[in-house]
Amino acid sequence: MATQGKLQASGSKYSCISFTLPTTQWEWLNVMTEKHKLKRDADGVGTSKALRICITCVATGDGGHESTHASVLADATEYSSMTSAGISGEIAVSSKNVELSSEQLSWIDQQDTGTSSLDTVQRVINVCMNMDEYTVFGIVRCKSTIAQCEGAQEALANIQDKYSKKEEDLVVKEHITLQ
Repeated sequence: MATQGKLQASGSKYSCISFTLPTTQWEWLNVMTEKHKLKRDADGVGTSKALRICITCVATGDGGHESTHASVLADATEYSSMTSAGISGEIAVSSKNVELSSEQLSWIDQQDTGTSSLDTVQRVINVCMNMDEYTVFGIVRCKSTIAQCEGAQEALANIQDKYSKKEEDLVVKEHITLQ
């Protein structure tokens, strides 16, 4: 992956990668983790699950631009410019490790936005920060069926409680693929 992050073997179904992002994006991911009762990372930070949800939301077309995902990312212009030489401007940044699936890493690499993979991640987060929260965090998206999806039942219960939804009103997308 051509980013300023580094891949590391994590011994799980996810790969660990380090990203340097604006502190406001990390804070938003942490707030969303708390607010939506998402599983926390081993270090107690919840950014991995929240970031995986954001990437999957945009990659499955839930960002509102069904025609191309590049158009979704192109619309997210409020991101900090980063170069290989470092951070431009006076934006506070920090580096953290997150765990992403191989499908998510591949999707990030395949985006033809004319920028780095790191810029793609920043844009994805900005898209999600500007979307309706329910669209991002209130829809359960599974690569398999809901019965086989790890943590899906707990997520559905949390969504039902948070959004005062009846079970039959919950939105579940099964057999998703990242396009």
